[in-house]
Amino acid sequence: ACYGRITSEAVYAAISSPHYLASAMDGIATIAAKTFGATETNPVTLMENEDFERIDTGDPLSEKFDAVIMIEDVIEQNDGTVRLINAAFPWQHIRQIGEDICQGEMIVPSNTKITAAAAGALLAGGISKVKVWKKPAAGIIPTGDEIVRPSANPEKGKIIEFNSTVFSSMLADWGADSKVYD
Repeated sequence: ACYGRITSEAVYAAISSPHYLASAMDGIATIAAKTFGATETNPVTLMENEDFERIDTGDPLSEKFDAVIMIEDVIEQNDGTVRLINAAFPWQHIRQIGEDICQGEMIVPSNTKITAAAAGALLAGGISKVKVWKKPAAGIIPTGDEIVRPSANPEKGKIIEFNSTVFSSMLADWGADSKVYD
Protein backbone atom coordinates (compact mmCIF):
# COMPACT_ATOMS: atom_id res chain seq x y z
CA ALA A 1 0.00 0.00 0.00
CA CYS A 2 3.03 2.29 0.27
CA TYR A 3 4.01 1.91 -3.41
CA GLY A 4 4.21 5.27 -5.13
CA ARG A 5 3.86 7.25 -1.90
CA ILE A 6 6.41 9.81 -0.71
CA THR A 7 8.27 9.13 2.55
CA SER A 8 7.99 11.88 5.14
CA GLU A 9 11.08 10.66 7.01
CA ALA A 10 14.02 8.35 6.41
CA VAL A 11 13.31 4.64 6.95
CA TYR A 12 15.92 2.37 8.61
CA ALA A 13 16.03 -1.44 8.60
CA ALA A 14 14.63 -3.06 11.75
CA ILE A 15 16.38 -6.37 10.93
CA SER A 16 19.20 -7.54 8.70
CA SER A 17 18.51 -9.46 5.51
CA PRO A 18 19.27 -12.24 5.66
CA HIS A 19 19.05 -12.27 9.45
CA TYR A 20 20.85 -15.62 9.73
CA LEU A 21 23.67 -17.44 7.94
CA ALA A 22 21.90 -18.90 4.90
CA SER A 23 22.83 -21.38 2.23
CA ALA A 24 23.26 -19.77 -1.18
CA MET A 25 23.00 -23.13 -2.97
CA ASP A 26 21.29 -26.50 -2.87
CA GLY A 27 23.87 -29.02 -1.71
CA ILE A 28 25.61 -30.05 1.48
CA ALA A 29 26.80 -28.04 4.47
CA THR A 30 30.15 -29.12 5.88
CA ILE A 31 33.35 -27.97 7.54
CA ALA A 32 35.66 -26.62 4.84
CA ALA A 33 38.80 -27.98 6.54
CA LYS A 34 37.47 -31.54 6.12
CA THR A 35 37.59 -31.07 2.35
CA PHE A 36 41.13 -29.69 2.07
CA GLY A 37 43.33 -31.70 -0.27
CA ALA A 38 40.45 -33.17 -2.28
CA THR A 39 41.42 -33.97 -5.89
CA GLU A 40 40.31 -36.37 -8.61
CA THR A 41 43.12 -38.76 -7.68
CA ASN A 42 42.66 -38.26 -3.94
CA PRO A 43 38.92 -37.69 -3.27
CA VAL A 44 37.66 -36.87 0.20
CA THR A 45 34.82 -38.96 1.63
CA LEU A 46 32.30 -37.42 4.03
CA MET A 47 29.69 -39.23 6.16
CA GLU A 48 26.12 -37.84 6.24
CA ASN A 49 24.95 -36.44 9.62
CA GLU A 50 28.52 -36.62 10.88
CA ASP A 51 30.57 -34.63 8.35
CA PHE A 52 27.77 -33.00 6.39
CA GLU A 53 24.05 -32.24 6.23
CA ARG A 54 21.92 -31.75 3.14
CA ILE A 55 20.81 -28.15 2.68
CA ASP A 56 18.68 -26.13 0.25
CA THR A 57 19.04 -22.55 -0.91
CA GLY A 58 17.88 -20.20 1.85
CA ASP A 59 18.10 -22.80 4.63
CA PRO A 60 19.82 -21.71 7.86
CA LEU A 61 23.34 -23.03 8.33
CA SER A 62 24.09 -25.09 11.43
CA GLU A 63 26.69 -23.45 13.68
CA LYS A 64 29.04 -26.41 13.29
CA PHE A 65 29.44 -25.87 9.53
CA ASP A 66 31.27 -23.16 7.62
CA ALA A 67 30.87 -24.08 3.94
CA VAL A 68 28.25 -25.20 1.44
CA ILE A 69 29.10 -27.36 -1.55
CA MET A 70 26.81 -27.29 -4.58
CA ILE A 71 24.98 -30.56 -5.12
CA GLU A 72 26.42 -30.68 -8.65
CA ASP A 73 29.91 -31.02 -7.10
CA VAL A 74 28.91 -33.90 -4.81
CA ILE A 75 29.44 -37.51 -5.88
CA GLU A 76 26.81 -39.62 -4.13
CA GLN A 77 27.81 -43.05 -2.79
CA ASN A 78 25.48 -45.91 -1.83
CA ASP A 79 26.65 -46.15 1.79
CA GLY A 80 25.53 -42.77 3.19
CA THR A 81 28.72 -41.03 2.16
CA VAL A 82 29.64 -38.55 -0.55
CA ARG A 83 32.91 -38.02 -2.36
CA LEU A 84 34.42 -34.68 -3.23
CA ILE A 85 37.13 -34.04 -5.79
CA ASN A 86 37.40 -30.31 -5.05
CA ALA A 87 38.09 -28.66 -1.72
CA ALA A 88 35.70 -26.09 -0.29
CA PHE A 89 36.84 -22.86 1.31
CA PRO A 90 35.46 -21.26 4.48
CA TRP A 91 32.18 -19.38 3.92
CA GLN A 92 31.82 -20.76 0.39
CA HIS A 93 28.22 -20.41 -0.88
CA ILE A 94 26.99 -18.95 2.43
CA ARG A 95 24.98 -15.75 2.54
CA GLN A 96 26.25 -13.67 5.44
CA ILE A 97 23.98 -11.91 7.92
CA GLY A 98 23.15 -8.50 6.46
CA GLU A 99 24.46 -9.36 3.01
CA ASP A 100 21.56 -7.47 1.40
CA ILE A 101 20.51 -5.10 4.19
CA CYS A 102 22.08 -4.44 7.60
CA GLN A 103 19.95 -3.67 10.64
CA GLY A 104 19.97 0.10 11.18
CA GLU A 105 20.91 0.83 7.56
CA MET A 106 18.86 3.50 5.76
CA ILE A 107 16.61 1.82 3.22
CA VAL A 108 14.77 4.86 1.89
CA PRO A 109 15.58 8.52 2.59
CA SER A 110 12.92 11.11 3.37
CA ASN A 111 10.96 12.78 0.58
CA THR A 112 11.48 9.81 -1.74
CA LYS A 113 8.93 8.06 -3.92
CA ILE A 114 8.61 4.41 -2.91
CA THR A 115 9.36 2.22 -5.93
CA ALA A 116 8.56 -1.48 -6.29
CA ALA A 117 12.17 -2.34 -5.38
CA ALA A 118 12.07 -0.05 -2.34
CA ALA A 119 8.80 -1.63 -1.16
CA GLY A 120 10.47 -5.05 -1.32
CA ALA A 121 13.57 -3.78 0.48
CA LEU A 122 11.41 -2.28 3.23
CA LEU A 123 9.75 -5.64 3.86
CA ALA A 124 13.12 -7.46 3.72
CA GLY A 125 14.38 -5.00 6.34
CA GLY A 126 11.46 -5.82 8.65
CA ILE A 127 9.47 -2.64 7.95
CA SER A 128 5.72 -3.06 7.52
CA LYS A 129 4.61 0.54 8.16
CA VAL A 130 6.08 3.72 6.68
CA LYS A 131 5.30 7.36 7.41
CA VAL A 132 4.39 9.10 4.17
CA TRP A 133 3.17 12.55 3.22
CA LYS A 134 -0.56 12.98 2.77
CA LYS A 135 -1.49 12.92 -0.90
CA PRO A 136 -2.25 16.34 -2.35
CA ALA A 137 -5.87 16.80 -3.39
CA ALA A 138 -7.11 18.76 -6.38
CA GLY A 139 -10.55 19.78 -7.55
CA ILE A 140 -11.28 20.06 -11.26
CA ILE A 141 -14.19 22.20 -12.48
CA PRO A 142 -14.85 21.97 -16.21
CA THR A 143 -16.38 25.22 -17.50
CA GLY A 144 -18.22 26.34 -20.62
CA ASP A 145 -21.84 26.03 -21.66
CA GLU A 146 -20.80 23.97 -24.73
CA ILE A 147 -19.27 21.24 -22.50
CA VAL A 148 -21.28 18.01 -22.02
CA ARG A 149 -20.69 14.66 -20.39
CA PRO A 150 -19.31 11.95 -22.69
CA SER A 151 -21.96 10.37 -24.91
CA ALA A 152 -22.10 8.54 -28.23
CA ASN A 153 -24.02 11.30 -30.02
CA PRO A 154 -23.47 14.81 -28.63
CA GLU A 155 -25.72 17.53 -30.05
CA LYS A 156 -24.28 19.90 -32.63
CA GLY A 157 -22.46 22.75 -30.89
CA LYS A 158 -21.72 20.62 -27.83
CA ILE A 159 -18.22 19.37 -26.98
CA ILE A 160 -17.54 16.26 -24.95
CA GLU A 161 -15.71 17.22 -21.77
CA PHE A 162 -12.46 15.23 -21.72
CA ASN A 163 -10.01 17.61 -20.08
CA SER A 164 -10.97 16.48 -16.56
CA THR A 165 -10.04 12.90 -17.50
CA VAL A 166 -6.66 14.06 -18.84
CA PHE A 167 -5.97 16.26 -15.79
CA SER A 168 -7.17 13.62 -13.29
CA SER A 169 -4.84 11.07 -14.91
CA MET A 170 -1.89 13.48 -14.80
CA LEU A 171 -2.58 14.27 -11.15
CA ALA A 172 -2.72 10.52 -10.35
CA ASP A 173 0.67 10.08 -12.06
CA TRP A 174 2.04 12.82 -9.80
CA GLY A 175 0.62 11.13 -6.67
CA ALA A 176 -2.39 13.38 -6.12
CA ASP A 177 -6.06 12.54 -5.63
CA SER A 178 -8.55 14.50 -7.67
CA LYS A 179 -12.27 15.07 -7.81
CA VAL A 180 -14.20 16.36 -10.80
CA TYR A 181 -17.04 18.76 -9.98
CA ASP A 182 -20.00 19.68 -12.21
